[in-house]
Amino acid sequence: VEAARRSLATTLGLPIVNAVPDNVWFEAIGPAPGPVGPLAPGASPDLARQQAEVARSRAALAAERANALPNPTVSAGVRQFQDSRDTAAVVGLSLPIPILNRNRGAIERAGSDLARAEVEAQQATLALTASLADAARRLEVAWREADSIRRVVLPA
Repeated sequence: VEAARRSLATTLGLPIVNAVPDNVWFEAIGPAPGPVGPLAPGASPDLARQQAEVARSRAALAAERANALPNPTVSAGVRQFQDSRDTAAVVGLSLPIPILNRNRGAIERAGSDLARAEVEAQQATLALTASLADAARRLEVAWREADSIRRVVLPA
């Protein structure tokens, strides 16, 4: 008992634990654990980080695709001719033709980054689901053990 108290105190970060469970504690184990449902979207910080990485990769891919389109430039101004001292309004339009630079390399890199982020998020979800199922199984085993102690050992 003393070794268990020292271990509990170490786990809790306390100098000493003077907890002595009473019979009510043994009888109040609660209801049997139910089945584990699916993971909630914000169930884990790791899962949320992976989903944020996927969203960031999608935004990067959209930005690289947008950079592949040429940006038209419209200009307007006033020009004064020195010879005749006339003034004229000047309007210009420039539209680059993307023959040599279509930003394909950056688009492909952003696409592969997105695929990598999606695979990592899927792996994190699978690992978290497996961990949750394992924890639920261990909880069920512990509850059954506590219930059997409560029903069989304590009355004896």
